[in-house]
Amino acid sequence: QQYMINGAFDFWQEATSFAAIANGTYFADQWEYVKVGSMVHTVSRSANFPGFMSGYSALVDCTTVDAAIAAGDYCAVRQKIEGNVLKTFKGKNLVFAFDVVSPKAGIHCVSFSNSAGTMSIVKEFTVTSANVRERIYVRFNHDVTGAWNYNTSIGMVAYFPLAAGTTFQTTPGTWQ
Repeated sequence: QQYMINGAFDFWQEATSFAAIANGTYFADQWEYVKVGSMVHTVSRSANFPGFMSGYSALVDCTTVDAAIAAGDYCAVRQKIEGNVLKTFKGKNLVFAFDVVSPKAGIHCVSFSNSAGTMSIVKEFTVTSANVRERIYVRFNHDVTGAWNYNTSIGMVAYFPLAAGTTFQTTPGTWQ
């Protein structure tokens, strides 16, 4: 069952391209670009690598590299998941499936946190071929020991990190 809103990137009410996108900008409906650092990206709707059951995907193109990522720097694409949705899988084993195309083969990450950022988990996945669409399955248990909202506020945040300084790096696969 689909719990992410606009996971197929069909809806882009503001625009379909964002050159030098600013921190905190929602590009596709429910999808936000966040960053601290000097990296610069253009985000646009792409039909080159259509997603699962969709004609579109989000293309995040790095136009300026942050050559010296400081400890507190980060960059990610994220979606906030409402607590009422989160409570349907409270304490359960979850499978998070998504399509990805990366210019680099190798280990990548996705992470999840509570709304306060006091509980989080990083899950690694491997891109086997550069510039080829791949279906990724990430499995994890929803940890209930932290402060989670199970109401109409933000329950969980899913992050696709593009860069992370040492402040945001941790042991993968463990709720912390």
